Amino acid sequence: GQIYFGLSGGQEVARAQIEADSMWPGTTAIVSLTEPELYFASVNQRRWRFGFLIVLALLSVGIGLIAIYRTFKRQQRVNEQRSNFVASVSHELRTPAASLSLLSEELLAGDCDKKRYHELIHSESQRLSALVENVLDVSRIERGSKEYEFESCELVGLVEATVDGFRPAAERLEISIDFEKQEDEMECVVDPIAIQRALRNLLDNAVKFS
Repeated sequence: GQIYFGLSGGQEVARAQIEADSMWPGTTAIVSLTEPELYFASVNQRRWRFGFLIVLALLSVGIGLIAIYRTFKRQQRVNEQRSNFVASVSHELRTPAASLSLLSEELLAGDCDKKRYHELIHSESQRLSALVENVLDVSRIERGSKEYEFESCELVGLVEATVDGFRPAAERLEISIDFEKQEDEMECVVDPIAIQRALRNLLDNAVKFS
């Protein structure tokens, strides 16, 4: 008998012919390709498809590994920044805390200018409070919950009061701060607490690195 092997579409590709001789059970099998070009074209097409799938899979794996690596490096940078921030804040908090402790001890000893020391304690307390608020602000900004309270404010007086409040801490380090008014008054709609905090941060950095 004859057995035909074909592709989809009914095209014959290979033919197998089995012949039985006169002395059963001996048989002879003959296999031949009726359309070799079509058969090899089909094989090559399957190879190309398989190769394309392999390349696509490798590209997908490569892109995934690159994305994972970038995410890891970004998270590593964030962790380093947080560690540096915590270390910096810890150092900054230690300075006013130590100053308050020292000033309190000298006040208890009684041999000091009480008014002057009260001003220094007040200044260091404000500095400590500002540092704590900065830490809380960073947390609020990261959570996206930072809110500002805008109101009409006399900006020149606000800046002058902030500078005057910071001056004792600067003078204790033998650093003088001068404030020159360009205008006597300036009405603005701002968040006064945020403005004062920003000014204190600028003054604190100026004093620290002077």
